[in-house]
Amino acid sequence: MTAANRINWKPIFLEAMFVVFGVFVALFANDWWAERRAVEEANGLLGTIESEILDNHALVSQSALYHMELSGRLYAAMGAGERLSPRDFERGFMSLNEPLAAAWSTAVEADAVPNMPVVVVLSLSRTYQEQERYRTQRAMLAELIYQGMYDGGLQALPSRPGSHATLLSSSIFLECGLLDLYQSSLQVLGREAPPQMPQGCRDILNGAGR
Repeated sequence: MTAANRINWKPIFLEAMFVVFGVFVALFANDWWAERRAVEEANGLLGTIESEILDNHALVSQSALYHMELSGRLYAAMGAGERLSPRDFERGFMSLNEPLAAAWSTAVEADAVPNMPVVVVLSLSRTYQEQERYRTQRAMLAELIYQGMYDGGLQALPSRPGSHATLLSSSIFLECGLLDLYQSSLQVLGREAPPQMPQGCRDILNGAGR
């Protein structure tokens, strides 16, 4: 083979190396960008979840306060030997507010949870699991309360203040525990000053050693 016909492999090899390097850089950049977008989307969802927890905290706080008020009214009536009437329950025999889980469900369905910090995921998972347990158990308590009213008429519950107060106490305990978890999750999410829970809840949780 003459010098004129000899193939110069060096520029071909260099060109091939540049092509491979360019493909590698492009793949790395795409992966980096996709991961960055996934993290940004997860952070955006965390902001939505924080807003949802704040709304739920306000909702459950209102329920706990109303149940504490009703419970105090019932025990006061029992102590005085009095009987309450349906008019004394102007906001219902029990609060029926429902905390939401739409933001957390969206994060799970969008597969954004793996892109969130582990400590945040653990806290949120526990909080929303407890919230679902609260919804289920409180629905059972509400069924017991309102079933008694349906069976015995409007006077059925006021005529049995002790059983009504006991059921409300169960709901209050669940609500205070859930509020405690809300506050823990808000702190993990970086909120420096979570909203305050009712003082009655603090007393209940301190008594329960929480």
